[in-house]
Amino acid sequence: MADLSSIILAGGSSRRFGRSKALVEILGKPMLGYVYDAASSISDEVLIVVSRDIDLSPIERIASGARIVVEDYEASGPLRAALEGWRNVRGGNSILLSCDIPLVSPELLSILSETMGSTFDAVIPRWPNGFIEPLYAAYKVKPAIEAAVKALELGENRFIDMIQKIKRKIYFSTVVVENILGSTDTFLNVNSIEDLRRAEGILRKNRKV
Repeated sequence: MADLSSIILAGGSSRRFGRSKALVEILGKPMLGYVYDAASSISDEVLIVVSRDIDLSPIERIASGARIVVEDYEASGPLRAALEGWRNVRGGNSILLSCDIPLVSPELLSILSETMGSTFDAVIPRWPNGFIEPLYAAYKVKPAIEAAVKALELGENRFIDMIQKIKRKIYFSTVVVENILGSTDTFLNVNSIEDLRRAEGILRKNRKV
């Protein structure tokens, strides 16, 4: 899709990992590097949103072609960071990603973007139990800004609150994703050392295939 921007939320320091999660390495490569490579392969620009407490120099080395936006307020959650991203992108269509999904699939990102087309304002993966993946999704920028502002003005900080305010949305079943990619590993969020080891194992196996 033309006019497509990717926004990666890189946040700040992680208590569990003792540093920015974006910089945690898997098989010698920072997690942000995996996400940036996937995003840059399918979009016209990549924008990375970081908090004020992060050192920008390693981010700039990892994602040399990206624009970096530093939140100008105390970090207050991913929805406000996403809004900062949407307000700064050049494109009218966006892919929104977190920095801790090293198994992100460029193929799936393209499918989400193409599914959105001119018909929908958001395409969000959803699991059979109803859990959604708002940080691995496609959004039209203008409706996303309007919905995020409305939610935050009402004191609602959850993505589900914002998404409920987007009228033209569709949920993309993870069952379909599994049929396309062969698994749902692509959604693995690295939130612990156990997750890190699992991601390492999957990436190592994929390299041998």
